Amino acid sequence: MAGATHRLSVDVGGHRVKADLRELQRPPALGDEITATDADAIALAKLMDGVGVFEPDWADIDKNLTSYVEDWKSATGS
Repeated sequence: MAGATHRLSVDVGGHRVKADLRELQRPPALGDEITATDADAIALAKLMDGVGVFEPDWADIDKNLTSYVEDWKSATGS
């Protein structure tokens, strides 16, 4: 029994990236690595080349948020 096909459309860096996705009979397990190699995936990889991803240290933010907000207010006069 074949799954339905769905159109995925995402804006990335001002460019519309589209892909047709099929529902999988046996979807990958959580944690499985999936590598896309079609033309849209290659275009997306080119758009993302050199893009840095900011990953906040949530433990530090949780511990120090009050002082960060106080410092911000002091620096901005708010």
